[in-house]
Amino acid sequence: MEELLEDLSSPLRPLLNVPAVRKLARMDEEFDLPWFGQLMRRPQLLAYLIQVDVWMRRYRVSIL
Repeated sequence: MEELLEDLSSPLRPLLNVPAVRKLARMDEEFDLPWFGQLMRRPQLLAYLIQVDVWMRRYRVSIL
């Protein structure tokens, strides 16, 4: 996740609140708010963001 946040060429980066996502990625305590259902927590959210970045790169998605 840190690599994605540092990569200025990431198509996802402009859509993120980089300081907030960085803080979330570095948290030691449990992320107790459910994200998209009861079973998804911080690891799943971060994995989802990485997958969206990969998808945007693969299909050359750009935000106009």
